[in-house]
Amino acid sequence: MLTNDSLGRWAEEQAKRLLEAKGYKIIDQRYKCPYGEIDLIAQTEDVLVAVEVKYRRSYKDAAESIHVRQRKRITETLGYFL
Repeated sequence: MLTNDSLGRWAEEQAKRLLEAKGYKIIDQRYKCPYGEIDLIAQTEDVLVAVEVKYRRSYKDAAESIHVRQRKRITETLGYFL
């Protein structure tokens, strides 16, 4: 039986593969610091992205599941990373 954790890791791996196929280099995966965690940090030549992976039935459900508090945590975590 699949657990939420195993589904999340599967979704994270799929996101990683998609980013790599689009030309992104994965800088870090499951980056942790005192502010929180970022699932994937990737970059192209001039763009750095922080990726929060959410396994949901639809894109809309996934997008709506990232609330203001979580966006703030991701921003602070990426600032720490930089």
